[in-house]
Amino acid sequence: RFPAAEVSVVEKSAEVIQWYKKYFRQRFSTHDSQVTFIREDVRSELVNKFDIIVLDVDNGPEPISCGSNKWLYSSQGLGQISEALLPAGFCLVWSGFESDEFMKRASVNGFQVSKNAVPIPKTEHMHWIYTLATT
Repeated sequence: RFPAAEVSVVEKSAEVIQWYKKYFRQRFSTHDSQVTFIREDVRSELVNKFDIIVLDVDNGPEPISCGSNKWLYSSQGLGQISEALLPAGFCLVWSGFESDEFMKRASVNGFQVSKNAVPIPKTEHMHWIYTLATT
C-alpha cells in the first residue's frame, strides 16, 4: 500500500485500463489515496505537474507497436516530461531492452540517468528500468 497519493493511470487502450482496474487498483488504493483512470494518450497529461512519472509505453524508448510513441522518447518529448516534473521529481521508464542511445538523449536533455536490470524469473532475459532525475 502507498501513503496518501493521487495516482493517474493514463492509457489509450480500454482493455488495458480494465486490466489495471482488475489487478492493480486495490494495490494503489488506501483511504487517503485516489486513483483516476484516463483513457487518453499520455502526451495530453504532460501539461500537468507530477512528482513521479512512470512510463510503460510500447516496449521501451524505441517504439515498436505504435510509431506515434516515438515523440515521447524524443528530445522534444523528454523536454515535455522534464517540464511536467515537479522539483526533485523523476521519471521511471520500463523497457524490454537496453538503449544506450536513449540514455544519451535523456542526459543531453538535462536528466541524470541511471538504469537497473530486472531479471525475468526462469529465463535469461532482462527488463530495464531507466530512472530520469531532474537536475
